[in-house]
Amino acid sequence: MAVLGSDNQSMLEQILLTNSQTWTVGRAGVIRVITIGGGGSGAASSNVGIATGGGAGGLSEQIISVKQGDTYTVTIGAGGAGATSSNSAVAGNNGGNSRFVTASGTTVDLNGNGGTGGAALKSSTSAASGGAGGTASGGTSNRVGGAGGAIGAGSNSGSAATGGGAVAIRSNVGHAGGAIPAAIASHERATGGAGIGGAGGAVSGTAAAPVASVGGGSGGPGASNAAKNTSYTFAGVGGIRQGGAGSQAGGLNAADLSTNAGQKKSEGSDTEIDLPEGSSFPSNILNVFGDGGLSKADATLDGVFGVGGNGAGGGGAAGDFNEQAINYGGVFGGGGGKACDASGGSTSTTFCGHGGAFGGGGGGAANTGNNNMQSGDGGNGVVIIHYLAYG
Repeated sequence: MAVLGSDNQSMLEQILLTNSQTWTVGRAGVIRVITIGGGGSGAASSNVGIATGGGAGGLSEQIISVKQGDTYTVTIGAGGAGATSSNSAVAGNNGGNSRFVTASGTTVDLNGNGGTGGAALKSSTSAASGGAGGTASGGTSNRVGGAGGAIGAGSNSGSAATGGGAVAIRSNVGHAGGAIPAAIASHERATGGAGIGGAGGAVSGTAAAPVASVGGGSGGPGASNAAKNTSYTFAGVGGIRQGGAGSQAGGLNAADLSTNAGQKKSEGSDTEIDLPEGSSFPSNILNVFGDGGLSKADATLDGVFGVGGNGAGGGGAAGDFNEQAINYGGVFGGGGGKACDASGGSTSTTFCGHGGAFGGGGGGAANTGNNNMQSGDGGNGVVIIHYLAYG
């Protein structure tokens, strides 16, 4: 498996460019430049339908020599804005393209293109692909972002939504959000977003109950989940967190904001940073280690907290929601999907299945009832500069 920065050159300094600008080299040396496009947002669907997650941004990398005073034009692609549905099916929005190109100095033109928004259908039988990952060009390493989770054709009178894709930090192609092989049964299905180490968990089974899966982790995929009461646990291996810390179906345990707001263990554990809540970046942003966010599936829920850790995807959430689901991805990870049955009178469908910072794809959002649904935004792009040598 390819890992960025694995050429045995130590990193002396890290610079993160998160806004479009002209960047002037402050000191001569050798730098690694990594350009990542914005993630696509998830799709949204109301009144029975399916919505897939957005694709992650593409990544282009190159090592170049620079002199003090050299200048480069930096463009940062914005993440796709979340879609809103009202008794309709609305596709997600594409992420913007990021670029690092010579204004004066060593010739380079790195392009990390934005991921594609997810697909939405008001259909009980059709299939839908996840948003495609962004492509990349111009570098010595060019990697396609992970796709949003796909949904297969089938009979479905409920709603189904998938998680977003992850940026290709530890793989040649980014991992995909969790898949739903068929849009099945009469209840809700939702999958977790991808992590940089593996896909979000898939969802399957025909039982008449809501089902959701966990997000992928920084070191492995999320566990798949069928329509039955079951839970999964992954341990850390070699210091790299594995797939989702666990998953619940049928109301096992509670990652439920109304019953215990302190149960935030569904947030990725042992994280170095927790964006977008604002703590500091690690000295090397590529070294991110986190569990996938937990999932929650139940007939009645008053809110779910299933945030992914660093480099991990948010968990899926399925059921009847009266308040909110906070299932965003960690850095580079995909947001979790949300599928709810609001036909019984629920009015608030707040969803924070946003793709992780720096290119993660947003989660899809689907509703069996008529209420509005809001899908997850894609994560904004970035240019990462690592000094490998000075002078």
